[in-house]
Amino acid sequence: MRQVRWLANAVLVSSGNDNTIRFWDVNKGVELAKLVLFTNGGWVVVTPDGQFDASEDAMKKLYYVQGIETIPLDNLYEKFYTPNLLAGILQNGPMPVPDVDINKLAAPPKVKMTFDVARNLEVADDVAKLDWNNETISVKVNAESAENPIDEIRLYLNGKLIDGTSRNLVVVDDDQKSVTKTFTVKLLQGINSFKAIALNKQRTESQPDETDINYIPAKNIPVPSTQDITLHLFVIGINNYKNSKYNLNYAKADATSFKEEMEKNNNLFPKSKVYFITDAEAMKDNIESTFKKIIGEAKPQDVFIFYYAGHGVMGDGDKKDFYIVPYDVTQLYGAEDALVQKGISAKELQEFSKNIPAQKQLFILDACQSAGALDAVAMRGAAEEKAIAQLARSTGSHWLTASGSDQFATEFSQLGHGLFTYVLLQGLQGSAGNGNKQVTVNALKAYLEAQVPELSQKYKGSPQYPASYGYGNDFPIEIIK
Repeated sequence: MRQVRWLANAVLVSSGNDNTIRFWDVNKGVELAKLVLFTNGGWVVVTPDGQFDASEDAMKKLYYVQGIETIPLDNLYEKFYTPNLLAGILQNGPMPVPDVDINKLAAPPKVKMTFDVARNLEVADDVAKLDWNNETISVKVNAESAENPIDEIRLYLNGKLIDGTSRNLVVVDDDQKSVTKTFTVKLLQGINSFKAIALNKQRTESQPDETDINYIPAKNIPVPSTQDITLHLFVIGINNYKNSKYNLNYAKADATSFKEEMEKNNNLFPKSKVYFITDAEAMKDNIESTFKKIIGEAKPQDVFIFYYAGHGVMGDGDKKDFYIVPYDVTQLYGAEDALVQKGISAKELQEFSKNIPAQKQLFILDACQSAGALDAVAMRGAAEEKAIAQLARSTGSHWLTASGSDQFATEFSQLGHGLFTYVLLQGLQGSAGNGNKQVTVNALKAYLEAQVPELSQKYKGSPQYPASYGYGNDFPIEIIK
C-alpha cells in the first residue's frame, strides 16, 4: 500500500514497496527527488536532472541507462554528485541545474594501460598482476572516446593520483577522441596497484583499468626501510589579516598546537621536515614555494600532512572554485580577480597533491568564514563541500574539514581553540584511538564526525558538522604514549 504524509506545506512524501521514498513539489506536481534504500543500510538520493548523493557503497549499485550503455553513478561524480542533496532541496528548493544534460550523455570513454614488458602476467578478479625487478616502470595509458572528446587522463598508484609525464594531464587539443599518455613511475617494494581512468568533455569517467605490479628489487638495489620514512608537515595559521575585519582569534594557536602535537611522533616518523607559516608570512608566493620545495624533497614512501587554519571561501564569479585565503586577500567576496591572483585554489591544491611523490597524504582545513559575509551566500556551503569531495576523490588523498561555508567554523574562548582543532587535538592525544596504540586517519575522521556536532551543540546551541572525505589507503599519524 502506498503511504503518503505531509513534510511541509508544499512537499509531499510518498513510499511504496520498491524501497524508495519520493518527494514531490505539490504546487507544480513534479518529483523533486527519490530516495532509494538498500537492505544493507546503503542509500542513494537522485533528482530528475541527474544530481545524486549516496553512501559510498550504494553509489556503485545504481546506473543511468543511455541507449544500450549503462553508466554507474560513480562515473558521473564530478558533474552530478551533490553533498547533502536532500536536505538542501527540502530547505531551499531545487538545486541549480547541472550544465550537462543527463538525457544527452555521450558514451563514457574507454581506457587501457600497457607496460614496458608483460612477463609473468596473471589475471585474478579482473585485476592483472605483473612481476617486475626495476625501480621504475613506464606506463602507457590510451583513452578512446567515440562520441565526446577526451578531456583528461588520470593515473593512480596505490590510490593516489600521480604525475609522471612531461606535460600536464589535461589534454591540450579540444577535439581529440584518442589520446595516449606515457608515465614514468618509481615503485615501492611489493605490490604497487595501478588504476587508470579517462574523462570526456562532459566529465564522465571511464571504467578503470587496473593492474598490480609486484616490484621485486634486484639484489644489488637498496630497499627503503621504515627508518627512511620522512614526515613532511606543512602548517599555516593566520590570525591577523591585512584587512583587520577578517582577523581570527585562535587560528595561529590552533596551528601551533597541531604542529607541536605532530612533532611528538618521533617513534612513528624517524625523520620529519616541518614548515610553519603564520600571519603576514602566509602570502601566496611563500605558500607555493614551500609546496614546490616539498615536491622536490618527498619520496613515495613518505607521508605528507598539510594543515591550514584561516579563512576559506567559495569564489562567486565565473571561476567558481574553493580557495584558502592568504594574508593579503582583503576582500572575501565580490573581488574574484584578486582572489584568483592571491588565493590558493582547489585546482592548485590538486596540482600540488599530484606532484608531491608521497603516497600517503592528509589535508586538514580548519577554514573559517566571516559571519557577516554569510548573509549573501546561502547556497555556497554545498558547493564548497562538493569542491572538497572532488579534491579528495581526484587526488586519492584524505581531507578533514571544519565545515561548509554556510556553517562557519566556530571559535570558543572556553576552549582556547577553534572547536574543530580542539577536537582534532583531543583525538590525536588518544581519544580517537579506540583502545589502539595508533591513531589512523580514518579513526580520526570518525572521532571528528562524532564529537564536533556534540560539542558545538553544547557550546553554541547548534551543531557544526565537519565534512571529511578519504580516498587511498588509511595510515597511522600518531602513536599514543
